[in-house]
Amino acid sequence: MTAPRSLALSLALLAPHAAAQCPVAKFRASDAAPGDELGNPVALSGDVLAAGAWLVDTSAADSGAVYVFRRGPGGWAEEAKILGPEVQNANFGIALDADGELLLVGARRDEPGGRGVAYVYGRRAGAWSEEARWLAPSGQTSDQFGLAVALAGSTAVVGAAREETAGARHGAAYVFQRSPTGWSLAARLVASDAEDLDLFGAAVAIDGDRVLVGAHRADAPDPSSGAVYVFDRSGAVWTETAILTPGAPAAQDQFGFDVSVDGDRALVGANFDDTVAGNAGAAYLFERAGGSWSQVQKLTDPSGSIGDEFGRSVAIEGDRALVGEPYDTVAELRSGSAYVFARGATEWTQTSKLSDPAGARNDNFAWTVDLDGGLAAAGVPVDDDLGTETGSAFLFTASALVGTSYCTALPSSTGSPARLCAGGSASVAANDLYLAASPVPDQPGIFFYGRSPIEIPFGDGRLCAGGGIFRLGRPSSRRAESSRGRSTTARRPPTRVPERSPPARRGTSRPGSAIPPRARRASTRPTG
Repeated sequence: MTAPRSLALSLALLAPHAAAQCPVAKFRASDAAPGDELGNPVALSGDVLAAGAWLVDTSAADSGAVYVFRRGPGGWAEEAKILGPEVQNANFGIALDADGELLLVGARRDEPGGRGVAYVYGRRAGAWSEEARWLAPSGQTSDQFGLAVALAGSTAVVGAAREETAGARHGAAYVFQRSPTGWSLAARLVASDAEDLDLFGAAVAIDGDRVLVGAHRADAPDPSSGAVYVFDRSGAVWTETAILTPGAPAAQDQFGFDVSVDGDRALVGANFDDTVAGNAGAAYLFERAGGSWSQVQKLTDPSGSIGDEFGRSVAIEGDRALVGEPYDTVAELRSGSAYVFARGATEWTQTSKLSDPAGARNDNFAWTVDLDGGLAAAGVPVDDDLGTETGSAFLFTASALVGTSYCTALPSSTGSPARLCAGGSASVAANDLYLAASPVPDQPGIFFYGRSPIEIPFGDGRLCAGGGIFRLGRPSSRRAESSRGRSTTARRPPTRVPERSPPARRGTSRPGSAIPPRARRASTRPTG
């Protein structure tokens, strides 16, 4: 029996950025309209990807909606659009989580005075319907109940970061439990050391009998350095068991801006951390052992720049972590990216970098992220593909990179270098290698590879494969991503051809129209 061979693949990408993963799918709303901001947030569970569009105007101005996409035998497709209430500025979909056939949706300004409402939807006989509706239990206005939500099985958590029952914007989080007779309020969670303006409840996460609640404005101990509170359930009682803070807290770091938990591991974003550069951001990994929590590693983007906000969004599942950096400059200024980290024998290391191969200026890819079952989701709420800030969502495999980056690409007639990314594996036996290039023109092109890496001038660019050239099968699809360029993909097995130099004519495309910078919308979480 012949042992499986491996293909030594090298990717020619724009230095100095790391090699990138290929998206499995890109999602847009079938009825997208300017300003909807699909992808803020995203929630992934099995064969379901839910994406909030908190500024949809279908029911009323900025009432919001949630789009549900499902994976079937023919791939992923839009399954449903769940409309928000007929309340102006309800922001239905500003927070979202999914678990199996259940969705938990926050509408932070639903009801008069902006009290906020949370909704549970269940799928029965192929249709989604409302299962429960909860108003802010405090009865106060401006609680923003539903600004953050988390769902695990029969337990739901809803944050009300601006609740003022005990003090100005102390915040609170509420736990709801489902029984055979329906849902009911099970607990109200508050910080044991609450102070004014902490915004406790602006981020929440749950796994089993454990809940994490972020208070990114807490003075712990420095102004707005931030803190995260751990609550564990014993029987029917929830108890605060730990307060997580970074090893070296600093003012305005906003530790706890986003949180994620999986068993005895927690991942916490601090999007204004200044370690690499001002507000470049960081994320912290904690583990629980022997009944106590400890920080095991601080993650950063070593090449981060001022204002990148690495850690604005985070997710953890098993031995894999995902950290969003929406203001990272990849293809264009602040087009955004996300980093996948894997746990090794002694530390967590970066395994891949995710981004939109056709990303544009100020897209803010990975404004929100999620992980489930080896898949990674990223929301891009200000993507302009179907109109100004219509938004989109991407799905990736969270596996390690295929290949390494070594060759420097040069700008084409688009004004930007084309980028090549790979997915699947490098196993010839598996035959699942997936390549994508963007931007490319709407004209014929080829993928080819060689036995050895080189980097020599070739026409108007560089030749990066040598030692004999092998042509891959004709690209299986050419998808129009935007007026800024196109992407092309290849899944077919390689075709051996006589060794020769590649054709002199390479794919280029004409420059698209310039896209001017635009003002960012306010953060979906309060900052003061």
